[in-house]
Amino acid sequence: MMLGAKIDIYSGIQELCSFNYELCTPRICMQELEQLAVRRDKAGLDARLALKLAQAKKICMLDAETKDLNADDLILGVLGEKDILSTLDKELKRRALAKGITVITLRQEKKLMLVK
Repeated sequence: MMLGAKIDIYSGIQELCSFNYELCTPRICMQELEQLAVRRDKAGLDARLALKLAQAKKICMLDAETKDLNADDLILGVLGEKDILSTLDKELKRRALAKGITVITLRQEKKLMLVK
C-alpha cells in the first residue's frame, strides 16, 4: 500500500494502468496486517490504515495454500508473468523481476513507476 511513502497509491496505479485491472492480495498478507494492527506504534497505525483502505477499495483476497511459505514466497507463487506486483520491498522486487513479473514501485519517493 506504500503507506510510509505518503502517496496515493490508488491514484498512482490508475495513472499507470490504462487497462482494466483488479487489485488483489493474498489473505496471508491481510492477516499479517491484522497482527501488526494491535501494536501501539507507527507500524500498528500504518497497518490499521492499510486494513481500512483495503476494505474501502474492496481489495479482493486470494486464498492460497500457505504450507510453510512466508508472505513473499506466497505472493511470488500466485503471480504470473501477466500480473503486476506493487511493492517497496527491494528483495521482493528483485525476485519478482527475475521471475518476469512487472513491478510497480516508488521513484524518488514521490511517484510510482512500472519496472519490467
